[in-house]
Amino acid sequence: MHELDLHYSWSYPQTPLWRQARTWLLDAFAQGGVRPRMGLDLFATFRAGGLPDPRLMLETFIGGGSLSPAWAWASAIGAVAPLMERLGIANVEEVGPETLAGRLETELGTDGIAVGPPMIGAWSRVAQSSARSFESGISRA
Repeated sequence: MHELDLHYSWSYPQTPLWRQARTWLLDAFAQGGVRPRMGLDLFATFRAGGLPDPRLMLETFIGGGSLSPAWAWASAIGAVAPLMERLGIANVEEVGPETLAGRLETELGTDGIAVGPPMIGAWSRVAQSSARSFESGISRA
């Protein structure tokens, strides 16, 4: 399982468009009921579900210029743009999903960097007898 942690600076330096893009996405998640820091809750979630303590791993990518993850943010924001419009956060034309990656990359300039979405992975192993016991407790429709 992988979940996000989105409360950090997505670019350095912070620029107006990077700030706006972050605000759009976080506002859409907040209004849509998405937990933008669910990745940090995975350990407790596994335990609350009766699973063994999970192993955790955080992975992301970071880069500048043409190697920046601006494309990843633009893709995520573009996917959520219709929801943002329905919620009154931003209209699709304002977001400009088809050109957002290039505009974000341009704002980084020659020395700026962007940090990709950090994905926190969690996994654990369940003993064979525990797995059968768990499965028997699941109602099947």
